[in-house]
Amino acid sequence: MTGADPNASPSAASPSVAYDPCMSIVAFLWLVMLAAVLPSLAIGNDVVSPAPARVTIDPNTAPWWELTVLPRIGESTARKIVRYRETVRGISPDGAGVVAFGCAADLARVRGIGPKTLQRIGRYLDF
Repeated sequence: MTGADPNASPSAASPSVAYDPCMSIVAFLWLVMLAAVLPSLAIGNDVVSPAPARVTIDPNTAPWWELTVLPRIGESTARKIVRYRETVRGISPDGAGVVAFGCAADLARVRGIGPKTLQRIGRYLDF
């Protein structure tokens, strides 16, 4: 006989761990999910920011530089909007109570603003 203890179990004599590919996949997926969740758990960190405030602009009163914040509205188009609204206000004999734009569709009267632009800026307008 060799010098091995007959009462010892085989696993105690030679500890071996079998490789299980399923456990590796589970561990990997767990780490991926943890990495996805960790940024949302970080408090006081720049990783998580509050939802941006909804910015609305009234095209009847906003200056041209404020209108340039709208998507697809540059300086030239913003100045056209202001020029148009001043022209419409000038039509009224007393100049009071007349608004150039009652809804987003009214902005289509300004040259350079088409249906695609209206679709993009509509949610940012307040009348």
